[in-house]
Amino acid sequence: MHVAAIDVAEDKLELAKSLGADLTVNALETDPGEYLKKQTGGMHGVLVTAVSPVAFKQGISVLRRKGTLALNGLPPGGLPEG
Repeated sequence: MHVAAIDVAEDKLELAKSLGADLTVNALETDPGEYLKKQTGGMHGVLVTAVSPVAFKQGISVLRRKGTLALNGLPPGGLPEG
């Protein structure tokens, strides 16, 4: 399995790399959906662990068609649209 990590903190991205992530994306610098779709064609599966509407939107944006999205919790107010 190939793993990509998305975060806004460089120390967390470095940790993900040291633990074996193949790709890392700093969401403050690069659009995760655009980057990962270009690099991989879209992710087969996404695990969202942050209870943030932005993280949920990014998780959806990196999925390929018929990909699986797993949610670790729900953000306040519900899921983002689009």
